[in-house]
Amino acid sequence: MILPKKKFVLVAITGILVTLLVALGWFNQNLLTSKKPSSNQSSQTKSQIPNKIDTKIANKELTYTSWIPDWGSESGLESLKQNANLLDSISPVWYDALGSGELQDKTPKNSAQMLEFADQSGIEVIPSIACFDHEIMTQILQNQTNLDKHIENITKIVVDNNFDGIDIDYESIKLSDKDKFFEFLEKLSAKLKALNKKLTIAVLAKWGDEINYPGLKETRAVQDWAKIAPLVDEIRLMTYDYTGAGSLYPGPIGPLEWQEEVLKYAITKAPKEKFVLGVHLYAYERWVEVKDPSQDKKFEDPTLAFKTDFDQQKSTKESMRSYTYQTVKRVLTDYPGQKDEYQGEKIYKYSKTNDSTGILENRVMVYIDPEGVQARVDLAKKYQIQGVAFWRIGADGELLKGLK
Repeated sequence: MILPKKKFVLVAITGILVTLLVALGWFNQNLLTSKKPSSNQSSQTKSQIPNKIDTKIANKELTYTSWIPDWGSESGLESLKQNANLLDSISPVWYDALGSGELQDKTPKNSAQMLEFADQSGIEVIPSIACFDHEIMTQILQNQTNLDKHIENITKIVVDNNFDGIDIDYESIKLSDKDKFFEFLEKLSAKLKALNKKLTIAVLAKWGDEINYPGLKETRAVQDWAKIAPLVDEIRLMTYDYTGAGSLYPGPIGPLEWQEEVLKYAITKAPKEKFVLGVHLYAYERWVEVKDPSQDKKFEDPTLAFKTDFDQQKSTKESMRSYTYQTVKRVLTDYPGQKDEYQGEKIYKYSKTNDSTGILENRVMVYIDPEGVQARVDLAKKYQIQGVAFWRIGADGELLKGLK
């Protein structure tokens, strides 16, 4: 059929308009669905927000967290940036508990930077409140006004700062305060759960009910893991300082077999998903001054004998030196010595003239290396617990690189 000229023109114009509208619709739809940031936006996003996806999928079996003490905040922030792809959360130690129920704020100068970076990187911030004095705990717990104030103050800092939760690190509690301690935990837990905030707790290591623990017996008795578990999101097992800073002898800091005994005991007390394995990243060094170098009998001094039994770690006023892995690597590079190994930790014996005193010293350094960290991660995976917590990140070099 042949259309009249006017109708033909009208149809042609209509067709052109329909085609244009369809084309424009397609263009706009594609513009909306495939819009990309400018090159400046893209590079800025990549520099600010690390690509965590692949790492998180690979490590889905475990969560990773770390404490960052206020006195190690600068190196802690640097390590946080280097390990952002690994860490799910951090617990900066920013508060101390006071007997009045108040909190002493120890927030460092770079706290805003740390919070901003964590937020951009999708890392939860669960600050830690510390207390190592049982008398302070009694003042809080046995005075109802102080106790209520303590709970309110903790809740307030979480809400005011929009923290993801709070970590309780109370390491000295009298047995007579046990009931009041659990009143504290129950009330705090209820408040935080209502706000959809997390509650985690650091606990002393235990590995049996009938063991005569040489230190902090009352605190270990108060920290009833079966009773704690329903109230918290994580129970962080401090499986380090098997040989402490005040030990008379050098010894392992967190031997693997001991850590496994702690885990075996833990999962009989509460669901395995509640537990997080504490892993040390620091080293200890014990030293003995050599009074007469001409008569020096290398490392034969009894106080340099390596002791592996927990009950042999007698305390002394003279403490060990504590080193980061960065310092450990300098020692290994600068001073020749003898290396040995015990349950995933290295033992290094060497001699050095003390820069301050000018006196020759024989030294024994016990440290963990990347292989040792991996062994502890593997242990956590073996027992299918929730995750791993490091004490602490900061000047830790490559200790956390390449974890599987």
